[in-house]
Amino acid sequence: NLPAFFLATISEERIFPGEINNNKFTVSLRNYPERRNKSLVLFDFDSKQSQFIPSYSLFNPILNEAIYSLEDRDRTLLKRDFNLDTVWQYKIESSASYLSLRYAFIDKGLFITFIGPAEECMQVVNGNQEKSFSGGQLMGFSDVDGSVVWQLEVPNAVDDIKQVGSELFISSLSEILIVNAQTGVLLHT
Repeated sequence: NLPAFFLATISEERIFPGEINNNKFTVSLRNYPERRNKSLVLFDFDSKQSQFIPSYSLFNPILNEAIYSLEDRDRTLLKRDFNLDTVWQYKIESSASYLSLRYAFIDKGLFITFIGPAEECMQVVNGNQEKSFSGGQLMGFSDVDGSVVWQLEVPNAVDDIKQVGSELFISSLSEILIVNAQTGVLLHT
């Protein structure tokens, strides 16, 4: 018994139950509420209400009663509450043409994410032009105020990051980096 807008968005954007947190989910919608606009929309299954704000963030995970976004246009990492008000923000210095919040973790009062790539270049692979990415910063922020607690330079491309307990496993080209989530110390390669 959900509003038609919820159901249409779930089916069109391929939202799956694993992406729903605290009976809420977020989605970035183009041409919403009007053509040429882009918005972050927060849906609440309990109240059957939705709310939105203008946003150019593609991924907006919900972690620990908050929404995290990386605004690509103004290069700002944000923590928002469920009223879509900004709790804290961090200005990102990166020369990459595109930024997104693909990795987001919470560990004992820290918000952890990878900010990158640091560099983009075109290369020829099997006779075809392909864009390659490399480098960036794995960063731990105080979840209370957004201050930087630690940062770790990752020189190569990041293929994936998984959190297991208080360790982060980063697949980077032909290596797996194991990092302590609380300190940012590289434990093993």
